[in-house]
Amino acid sequence: MDWILAELVRIAHNVTPGEAQDLIADIVTKEVPLIQEIEGKPIVLKSLAHLDHLLVILYWAGQGPITKGQLRDWLPDRVTRNFSRVIASAVKGYLIHVEEDRVYLTPLGIDQVEKKQLIRPL
Repeated sequence: MDWILAELVRIAHNVTPGEAQDLIADIVTKEVPLIQEIEGKPIVLKSLAHLDHLLVILYWAGQGPITKGQLRDWLPDRVTRNFSRVIASAVKGYLIHVEEDRVYLTPLGIDQVEKKQLIRPL
């Protein structure tokens, strides 16, 4: 389905396949009922392990990278106190990739969020 939709967008907008896929990613967002956005800040509505909390926030944020500063602002104090350790653990497990100040959720990280059903409704 993704390929068909991307092809339709590519043809209709006369863009490259990569640009079409980026357009689709910008349009399609994954619903995360576990998160309520308050004044632009995502609030996770149940207690999760530190690593799971980080992954859910990145999952909610979508395709693009999030800066470490933005991620810190979005995480509760109990997680930010262990921020370096949590980031290192996620990198070691290939769940995220860190490039300078940018944090990316990897396909393995997405898979973990979905397999553990971390985003299921309350």
